Amino acid sequence: MTVETLSSVPSIEIDSNVPRNWASLMFQLPTDRNEAGRACSLKSNFFCLQGYRTMGDRSAHEESDYESDYLSDLPTEELANEFSSTIDMWWTSINMFSDKDNEECCEDQTNKYLLYGLIYRNMSPTVYFSHLTNFWDTGKQLNYIGADYDANRCVNIITELGFGEPPLVVHAFQTLAHPFVFPALPGGVASFPVTNTNPSSALTYTWFKHNVICRGQPWICR
Repeated sequence: MTVETLSSVPSIEIDSNVPRNWASLMFQLPTDRNEAGRACSLKSNFFCLQGYRTMGDRSAHEESDYESDYLSDLPTEELANEFSSTIDMWWTSINMFSDKDNEECCEDQTNKYLLYGLIYRNMSPTVYFSHLTNFWDTGKQLNYIGADYDANRCVNIITELGFGEPPLVVHAFQTLAHPFVFPALPGGVASFPVTNTNPSSALTYTWFKHNVICRGQPWICR
């Protein structure tokens, strides 16, 4: 795996030098490039919501006194059950499927809340769920790209995207000197090249929302 600095956009390796306040609403594309993409393609022709990914920790994240007191008074199992009950009513509506072929809801989804919501940010189930279902355009720039190198075409095929505040984090398995390609999606979205010097210009959240998210879940744009 290589992670390099794009000429006009900073690139940071995830789990290493990412700022503690970095967060991203992350989406898996239904492709055959990786296991998660193949699992996603069995459930949607457009996208699967991976979750709201954070890199913070409790000590670095400020919470209101009420929020902190509320969380400290509740055992983890109770918080997990609260989130599980909520996501059980919503997971099919937001395409938050399990990353595993043979699972639906809600163990995988709840584990993501416990890690990225509770452990990293001390979030209540309600707050984490509000981030999962925030599909508004405000405050969303491309800030994550996961890509798989295609040696036959000498391009990096995009498999995952995330949106939030900068910086842009890129995971690629070959040099970023090769261009990115947004893959053709089973639902009818055509493939197109993406500049590797400023991918945010081609992959805006507004474009992704109206051409991918809302075609997979039309209610989001109503």
